[in-house]
Amino acid sequence: MKIVYAPKGPASDYAKLAVNLFSGCRVGCRYCYAPRVLHTSRESFRDHTSPRRDCLVNLEADLIRLHESGVPFPLFFSFACDPYQDRKLMAQALLLCKAYKRPWTILTKLTIPAREHFPQYDLNDSFGTTLTLLDPDRLAYWEPAAERPEDRIESLRIAHDYGIRTWVSLEPVLDPDETLAIISIAHRYVSHWWLGKLNDHPNASNIDWPDYFRRATQLLNKLGAHYSIKRELTNAIGARKQERTEDHETRKILL
Repeated sequence: MKIVYAPKGPASDYAKLAVNLFSGCRVGCRYCYAPRVLHTSRESFRDHTSPRRDCLVNLEADLIRLHESGVPFPLFFSFACDPYQDRKLMAQALLLCKAYKRPWTILTKLTIPAREHFPQYDLNDSFGTTLTLLDPDRLAYWEPAAERPEDRIESLRIAHDYGIRTWVSLEPVLDPDETLAIISIAHRYVSHWWLGKLNDHPNASNIDWPDYFRRATQLLNKLGAHYSIKRELTNAIGARKQERTEDHETRKILL
């Protein structure tokens, strides 16, 4: 493969095949893992954004190989950058997917330009966005150039009205109460939720992950929603339970 790759680690929960059309990402999320993985500064990753060299040529070559091999998985746009940084480039990428009968899954925080492509979606395609906060001031700090949450939720509504399978990544969790509020507001338009946590950040230790998990799943079950649990959240719940068990045993010994 020239540009399509098989995600590893936590990303493999979402997709078997993925592509990043861009180097860098102008959305500039402060929690983004990509600058660390790529050994660059957040400022450089945000300010030096461009389409990858020959990205469409390489994408078509990979789509041909995938089509010939019979590999069935949808193509995920994107993990290390927002796919809608360039609407025209993304439109061309989707036309290539259509030409080679490759279903796609979109994850974007720039959902408004994505709306014009909703009529092109087939039954095996899906549209998703990340939702972290509702408070505009806090969101402006964490996701400086992303759309407002109400715009993303409106895009979910429009996609839902088109009959598109919609999904939301509830990761990172920056404030459990706001995450629960997002579920309550948007659940009518969401086909599937992904529950995650906050990773690789000092604030993660301040959140009671078992409590968040309990409250979130209770709400989703009450709403009759479909959801999946990211492995990091599952691991955090197990680690916290183990800590509590060890602490309880220590107290028994001390008593």
